[in-house]
Amino acid sequence: MNKFSPANVMFIQNRACERINEVLDALGLDYTERHDYIQCACPVHAGDNPRGMYWLIKSNHWKCATRGCHLDPITGPSTSVFGIVRGVMSRKTETPWNFHQAVTFISQALGLEEHQEDTMTAQRE
Repeated sequence: MNKFSPANVMFIQNRACERINEVLDALGLDYTERHDYIQCACPVHAGDNPRGMYWLIKSNHWKCATRGCHLDPITGPSTSVFGIVRGVMSRKTETPWNFHQAVTFISQALGLEEHQEDTMTAQRE
């Protein structure tokens, strides 16, 4: 299992926030883009309210407005991109996902594995 350095995690988080649509697509979410936010039914609790979950683009965080899933331990609890991935994938796989799995998922979804390997190589040298 590859470990992610704090610099790698920050890089992946920043890219994920810049490319949040790609992350949401990789999660298989059906969402609607608004001016400064993205909304959909909360995928963590499989909600049916199309406005139940939102991602705020400027502040890069999410919130479940119907059940407060962002506060659930299954998400971390976390309002970060890693929290939403943990919550969605824990529900989809019916197995709790950890932080490392969420970071790996995003890294792979965005094709950032090369950056991870380059940074790890540089750290060893």
